[in-house]
Amino acid sequence: AATPAAQNSVFAIAKAEGKRRLAAQLDLAIMNLFCACGIPIRVADTNEWQEVFRIANPNYSDASRSPIEDSRTPAEAAAVVEEQVALLKNETNLTISFDGGSIRSTQSNLTIHIITEDRRVFFFEGLNSTGFAHTGDYYYECLKDVCTPC
Repeated sequence: AATPAAQNSVFAIAKAEGKRRLAAQLDLAIMNLFCACGIPIRVADTNEWQEVFRIANPNYSDASRSPIEDSRTPAEAAAVVEEQVALLKNETNLTISFDGGSIRSTQSNLTIHIITEDRRVFFFEGLNSTGFAHTGDYYYECLKDVCTPC
């Protein structure tokens, strides 16, 4: 039979693992909520948002802006890119599409998409192109590494 100390140790490990899993599920759900619904990230720092989590789960402390913005969203973006590259590696006859524009009157951008033979479009990269002359050489520099991971 297990000793009480061993039982307590197993219970503590199981409890910690349960908290870790719940936090991981909440992290992903929160990030998805903000991204999919277009909710401004500043909402996560409001007293109202924090109150929801104080009531729902007082043990969950990462519902603020910093963890969402600094680690969760970049980690999920990296996972999506990995999945996207893995999918595209198996495709043939890919087309690269790029277009420039401006978000604000002084900030220009360049977006790069990859299109598969069956016309599925994948956003590949968005670049801030403010201050660059949009010449053939500039576009070459922006696009030359697109096929490297594939």
